[in-house]
Amino acid sequence: MLQPTDRSRHSFSRRLDSLLLLALVAATAWGILALRGPEAQAESFLPPQRQSAYPIPPTSTPPPTPTSAYPAPYPPPIPPSSGFLQLFTVEPFAASNAASTTVTLSGTGFQETPTLKLGPYSLLAVRRISSEQLTAVVPAGLPQGIYDLIVANPDGQTALLAQEFMVIGNGPALFSVSPPQGVAGVENKIYLQGFNLAAGATVRLGALHLPTAGIPPTFLRAVVSPTVATGTYDLHVTNPDGTTATAPDAYTLLSLDETYDDLYAPSSQLWSSPTTVRAAAPSDLGLVVTRQGGKNTLANLKVHFYVDDPTMAANWLGEATLPLLSPQSSESTAAIQWTPPAPGAYTLYALIDPDGSIEETLETNNLVSRTLTVLPSGRDAVAPRVDAFTADDGADSSADLNVQLDVRASDPTPSSGIQSVLYQEFEFSPGANQWVPARHSGWLDFATASSDYSWTLLSSPGVKYLHAWVADQGGNISLFPFKERINYVPPTARVGLNQANTYRYTLAPGDQVVVTLTPVEGDPDLYLWPPNPDAPPYVSNLAGSAVDSVRFSPSSSDFIGDAEGDFQIEIYGYTAATYQLSVQISPGTGTASVAGVAGGVDPDKPPLTQPLITLDSVPASRQALPTAPVSSAAQANTLYLPAVSRLVNSYLYLPTISQ
Repeated sequence: MLQPTDRSRHSFSRRLDSLLLLALVAATAWGILALRGPEAQAESFLPPQRQSAYPIPPTSTPPPTPTSAYPAPYPPPIPPSSGFLQLFTVEPFAASNAASTTVTLSGTGFQETPTLKLGPYSLLAVRRISSEQLTAVVPAGLPQGIYDLIVANPDGQTALLAQEFMVIGNGPALFSVSPPQGVAGVENKIYLQGFNLAAGATVRLGALHLPTAGIPPTFLRAVVSPTVATGTYDLHVTNPDGTTATAPDAYTLLSLDETYDDLYAPSSQLWSSPTTVRAAAPSDLGLVVTRQGGKNTLANLKVHFYVDDPTMAANWLGEATLPLLSPQSSESTAAIQWTPPAPGAYTLYALIDPDGSIEETLETNNLVSRTLTVLPSGRDAVAPRVDAFTADDGADSSADLNVQLDVRASDPTPSSGIQSVLYQEFEFSPGANQWVPARHSGWLDFATASSDYSWTLLSSPGVKYLHAWVADQGGNISLFPFKERINYVPPTARVGLNQANTYRYTLAPGDQVVVTLTPVEGDPDLYLWPPNPDAPPYVSNLAGSAVDSVRFSPSSSDFIGDAEGDFQIEIYGYTAATYQLSVQISPGTGTASVAGVAGGVDPDKPPLTQPLITLDSVPASRQALPTAPVSSAAQANTLYLPAVSRLVNSYLYLPTISQ
C-alpha cells in the first residue's frame, strides 16, 4: 500500500513536474469507448478524471482485426469539388496495438506532404499515392480507444473523421477511474472504464481484492469497504486469463477530519464555450473546481490554463479566478478566451492554485487535462438547442431500470439540421462530494434515437440525473444540455452504514404526501428535507425493524416563495440495511395545509442536522464531450466529410449492474 504523500510546499515548476506525470495520459483517451454490437444500446462513459489511458505491453499474438462484427464501409459521397481537401474513408478502421498497421485513406485534394494524426498521435510513413489516396502506418503501442482521424495539407487545409478509428489490444486497459478519491470510514464506489475487461475480471486496491460487478468488456464497478485504511493506492484489473492492467496511484482514501481540505476537478469539467471549438474562432475556457472539506470560504482562487506542454511559458493561455469557494462545494471559474490557430487535436491543462498558497490535504491532484479536437471553420457555426427532454414521459419515479427517453430539438438559422443526440447519466459520490458522470450513449442518430429510446439506468437506488445534448450536421453541439430527473425505486434497496440513498420529488403547497419506509434487514431511518433550508426536516427514525412513516402536506414555510419546490428524501443507514420504500403523492386542492404526522422519533438516536447532499446540488451543465459527427453538406469547401461515421451508433451494449 502506498502511503499519502507528505505535505510540502513546492515551487511552481516542481508542482508542474509532479502533477504533469499524473495528467499526461489523461488527455489521450477522451475518445469514448465504442465497439460494434448488432443489438447495441449506446451506453459508455465520459472523459476520464485524472488518468485515462494505461497502455498494456503488447503480447506476441495480436488479436484479429474485426471483420464481420463491423459494418461494411459507407460508399464515398460525391465530392462537391476535387480542388479541396476531403477525407472519405480509412481502411481498416480498427487495429491492434500489439503491432504496427498500414492504413489506406481515400478522399480528394491530398497534397505531397500531408500530416496524419489519430487524436494527438502522429501516424508514420505517410505516403501520397495520388490526390485521392494516402497510406500511413499506425504505430504499435497506442492506448486502446476510439480516435478522431485528422489530415492536414501543407497549405493549411484540414479534414477530419470524427470518432472513426479504433485501437484495440490483447489484455485489459483502463481509461478512467472515477472518482479518483474517497473518504475512509464509509463505503465508496469506484467506476472503472476500459477495454477488454472480461467477464470475471477482478479489481484490487493495492493488494486488497474488492467486491466487483462488471459489464464486459468496458465497465467495472468496485466497492471499497469502510474499514480500508487511508492512503494512495494502485488499482489493478486482472482478467481470468491472468492479463492485468494497472492504474498507478489511481485512488486515494482520505480521512475526513477537521483539518481536511482538498481542491480538485475531473477533466470532464474543463469546459469550453461554445462546446464545439473551431479554428480561428474565439472560445471561452473554464474549470469547475470541487472542494472537499474546509472550514472557511476561499476568496479569489487562481487557476492557470495551458495548451499542450504546461511547463513551457509560451503555452500559458491565461489566469482565471473563482471569487468565492465555500467548504464542501463546487463552483466554476470565470472564463478565459482562447483562439486556436488551426484545426486538430489539442491538449488543454488547468492548474488549480498554481502558487501553492492554499494548504491542502492532497497536493498531487491539482493538474487537470483534457484533449479536444478543434474543427475547421464551417458555414454553420451556430449551436442547436434542446427544447424538451423527458424520461418515461416525465414520471417522477420508476421501479424498472428500463426507461424511455424522448427529446425535441431545434437548429437556429443558418440551420444545417439536427443530426445527433447524446445522453448522459450521473450518480452522486459522497466520497468525492460531486455528481459523477457515470456513462453516456455516444453520439446517436437523432432520427432514430430521439423518440422512445430505451435506456437502462444504473442499478443503485435513488435519484438519477439525465442530460440530453444534440448536435447539428455541422458538428455544432448545443451549448447546454436539457436536464431530466427520475427516481429509481426498486422493490428492495440497500443502504450502507452512515450513508444515505437520496430521492427527489417536486411538491407544491397543499399536496398530500405519504412516505413509508419498511425495514427488511438492519435499521434504516427516514428523513424528508424541504426546499427551504431554514425549515426543519420531517423525520421518522424508529429503532430496529419498526416501520418509519411520514404523512404530511407541505406548507408555505417549507418553500422559498410561493412556487413548488424539490423535497429530498434520504434513507439514512443507522446500520447497514435493506428496505422497501413507498412514496405516494396526491395533488393538492388549494386548501389549508395539514400538520405533518411522523411515524415516530427515537430519542436515543442523534438526529441528522443537515442533508448528506445539499438540495441545490445538481450535475454541472458544463461537460467535456466527444467530437460530434459532421455532415459533408453542412461544411464549407475546406472540410468535406461523410454524413455519418461508421463508429457512430456502434457502441457496446452495457447491461445492468447488480448492487
